[in-house]
Amino acid sequence: MRCHGKDMDRSWFSSAVILCLVFLYVALVPTTRLLPALGTYDEKRVLECILLVLVCTVVATTPPLCRAWLRLFFSLSPGARAVLGACVLLGFLSSLVAVSVRYALLELTLFVCLFIASLSMAVVRQELGRFFDRVIVLSVLVVGWAYLAGFVAFYVSVLAGSLSFEQRALFWSFSNIRFFSQFQTWTLPLVVLPWFFLGRYPLVKLITVLAGSSWWFLFFVSGTRGTLVAMLAAGVLVAVVFGRRSWPWFKLQALVLLAGLVAYVLIFLVLPEILSVDTSSVLARSIRRDLVHSPGRMTLWALALDMIRQHPLLGLGPMHFACDSNLVASHPHNALLQLASEWGMPVAVTVLLFFVRALFLWIQSAQKVLNREEDQEKMVLCPALLASLSGAAVHALVSGLVVMPLSQVMLVLVAGWMLSLYKGEMQEPSRWAGEIWRKGKICVLVVLVPVFLFAGLAVLSWPGDQARQRFLSSPFAHVHRMPRFWQQGKICLGVPDIIDPRIGGNRQDHQSCSKSR
Repeated sequence: MRCHGKDMDRSWFSSAVILCLVFLYVALVPTTRLLPALGTYDEKRVLECILLVLVCTVVATTPPLCRAWLRLFFSLSPGARAVLGACVLLGFLSSLVAVSVRYALLELTLFVCLFIASLSMAVVRQELGRFFDRVIVLSVLVVGWAYLAGFVAFYVSVLAGSLSFEQRALFWSFSNIRFFSQFQTWTLPLVVLPWFFLGRYPLVKLITVLAGSSWWFLFFVSGTRGTLVAMLAAGVLVAVVFGRRSWPWFKLQALVLLAGLVAYVLIFLVLPEILSVDTSSVLARSIRRDLVHSPGRMTLWALALDMIRQHPLLGLGPMHFACDSNLVASHPHNALLQLASEWGMPVAVTVLLFFVRALFLWIQSAQKVLNREEDQEKMVLCPALLASLSGAAVHALVSGLVVMPLSQVMLVLVAGWMLSLYKGEMQEPSRWAGEIWRKGKICVLVVLVPVFLFAGLAVLSWPGDQARQRFLSSPFAHVHRMPRFWQQGKICLGVPDIIDPRIGGNRQDHQSCSKSR
């Protein structure tokens, strides 16, 4: 019995360590420059890699957590495990015939690590319970207040004449405003949760409303169309799925949204007229922005469709859209087209069906739980998590959300959180699987091998001096760097006269320099 108690203590402590690491990432990485020498994008990627390695290592080296992780994995239906295994196998085969096997395997192992970390997050939440919820909710509150304080300081400087209104200055920790907006897509549904989880005192409720209002205010300032569409779609889905049970969440969201809109009108329309402050640069990129025109995406989607047509089964190889010579982006700004063009149509279709099926089962489970229990916190947590994941899924169809490091960490967090709440039918592990998870020793192999393989590939892929020189002498030197894994996202610059030999034809629109295999 004493050993069992020690196991519980060790499991709780290790779970708390993981939760602390995630809290620090979510609260600090979007708001501060922890590694300023690396640049805002590469900084987030390096810290993501460190987080994934640490989380998976802690799970693998803590026997109780390791056994819980294996039990959760073997509780997935045989069909789900087969689908996941098939996707990894097809991704591996595609990697072997890619132009850059190293970069292809890097992306493959990255997604394997994200899956491992998602299950780890579910195990941690099951271990810590509502303490987990409160800590993560607090991290979102910290981010909201950090940006509120930053904006107030910026606005005072503008009024004092020290600075001019520049939209980018408001998003100091992101190399691109759209990356901030992708993070907002994940967190806007969560921003009101402190009211319900931490709001025992009126002051906490006031702090929550101010943080939520500032978060919606920055949404209007950013003028991001993807987040707008994502939030509309997520809101409709939540209303259809949960109906009146989601009203507490909806009402508070409506309050902070309206407050954010009023703040935007006052700060950028009313006060500038009175004080003669020029805010035209911000307005041109927000409310006056064309909501439909997007020629860059059309070019990328056409290019991705052409790649799919030429290589439908295995695609070009994971990450290999970044091998193309287009001067727009290193990914097609559409998660499904990215999977289909890089991993092949079978993987893209399988992942889509798997996601829809998993989301449907989770919705069924959440509806049963809310019908059976009168739990105030779950009545707001379930709609918030569903809106976060579904909104991100919609946003991923018009952006590179699945590529960006901060968004990937949020995917791990939200997916693991949702899985921990799932109360549907889970398969009992078979006899041999039960023996494996009870012993737990295989967990070190299952978890740590892909994690350390990923870490090694990430180190080898670091763009050193030679890579920077190749970039400066490439056709892309005169345009902005197009991020993929690293900020400098093009991965075939070291291959003479080649962008991707698996793209055939003489397409002038993307200037393919190669011939079909």
